[in-house]
Amino acid sequence: MNHYTSTLVSNQPRSDSQPNYEQDQDINTMADPCWPSTSADWLKVNPWGIRYILRWAKQHFNNPPIYITESGRPSVEGLDDPDRIYYYKYYINEMLKAIRLDNVDVRGYTSWSLMDNLEWTSGYSPRFGLYHVDFTSPNRTRTPRKSALFFSQLIRENGFTRS
Repeated sequence: MNHYTSTLVSNQPRSDSQPNYEQDQDINTMADPCWPSTSADWLKVNPWGIRYILRWAKQHFNNPPIYITESGRPSVEGLDDPDRIYYYKYYINEMLKAIRLDNVDVRGYTSWSLMDNLEWTSGYSPRFGLYHVDFTSPNRTRTPRKSALFFSQLIRENGFTRS
């Protein structure tokens, strides 16, 4: 399962004759304006959403083993990224609540992404990586952001940091 964000959904029957992805859903989606924004207009930070979707998957699919294969948020250029640390700290905390309190069978969590990369629809500008990549360097120099240090500590301590 990939999880980045959640949206609020309401019923919205469509009458357009031209079928397309959005129209065929017959729903209206929105983000709560109080949710923190990111540099990606589609991604708002709302950690409780990951616990909600994990519980939903447990209830509707007989508690299958779940691996979160992508989860993260873009940050501004640079190595100091407290917004990404906040994202991982609170999303992983909600995932751990799903495991420990709701008995959801989550077996793994992977950050998106270990390093800055090409995002298919946005090029190199969204910086999702725990490691900054200097795309102007022929060596593509990689430098750990503060979030990389936080994430490695999180792994060492198996989910919760002491701070």
